[in-house]
Amino acid sequence: MDKKKIIIGAAIVAVVAFLAFVVIGGIGGIYYLGFVKPFYDTKDAINAGDVETVVDLYDNLKRDADRQYVKNEMLKYFENSVLDFKYERISYEDVESRYRKLSKEILHDNEKAEALMEQADKLNDSKKNFQKAKEYFAQEDYLTAIEYYEKVWEEDSNYDAAQKAIDECNELQKEVMAAKAAEDITGDWIAYLDLSDYLEGYVGIDHDIEFDLGLLFTFDSNGKCTISIDRDSIIDACVANEDVFGVMFYEIMEQNGYDKTYVDVMMAMSGYDSAAELCGEFLYENMTDGFNRAGYILDYSVEGTEIRISSNGSGITGDFVYDQTVGDYVISFDEKGNGKIFAAFEEFNVEPPWIFYRK
Repeated sequence: MDKKKIIIGAAIVAVVAFLAFVVIGGIGGIYYLGFVKPFYDTKDAINAGDVETVVDLYDNLKRDADRQYVKNEMLKYFENSVLDFKYERISYEDVESRYRKLSKEILHDNEKAEALMEQADKLNDSKKNFQKAKEYFAQEDYLTAIEYYEKVWEEDSNYDAAQKAIDECNELQKEVMAAKAAEDITGDWIAYLDLSDYLEGYVGIDHDIEFDLGLLFTFDSNGKCTISIDRDSIIDACVANEDVFGVMFYEIMEQNGYDKTYVDVMMAMSGYDSAAELCGEFLYENMTDGFNRAGYILDYSVEGTEIRISSNGSGITGDFVYDQTVGDYVISFDEKGNGKIFAAFEEFNVEPPWIFYRK
């Protein structure tokens, strides 16, 4: 009897032990399947860079520590994604797609992830500007290229290349300007030199007058520059001051034996409307004769954006500058030289700078 009880007791113990094993194993299996496996599957997906799988598995994570681990790892992953985009190992679309997937839940409202995406946006704008700059550079529009190169962000991997390109654009633009200057210099240029003080003081006119003399520089395509007087400017100035120059002309003619009636007949026959206009014509002819006798035909050359004019050892240097405000070129002689042109106008108290515009 005792032996039978022992056998039954042993069987009960075995059954209980088996049941305990089954229960514990079941609980362990449930724990493994519910907690451990999802975490390791997610971790494997993280290591493989499989964002979609990580996102899909994230909801299966039950432990806060596991979810925090995934958040930290995916934040590192996204930070590396932005870095890869900076060095153009992946595209902006790749970064944007990863952020869109991660920000739904894993990195939702994550300030650092948001800041990283803003950085990616800024890099994307910078890289677009760099690309536009290269396109304008290829079209030889160096000024516009510079505008876009200057918009390249210093955090962009293209920043150093953009800075070098700006220097290159500046040098190439100088060449463009020099070539355009050499091409566009030919033709007539005019500066209006104020002779009012000279006429009032030196000649002895006791009226307030305004007299602007037009000085013409005519550049041909063979390196010759002819300096002359602008006829219209002298006649216009005399007519504008008719009370002075009309009277002066009658007096000069009377001193030479011609009365007013003779002068009026001569004007009518010549087609002049006033004595002042005829006076201007005489002044123009006298001044032109003086210029012709002085031989104001000089040699010139364009060096870079400078014009160099010289003759018989005398030299004048002027800046040939593009004025974008008026959309034309101007010639500016800023310093007094030792050439005979400057010397000729010293007596008129006409000091540089002289600004010449297209006539």
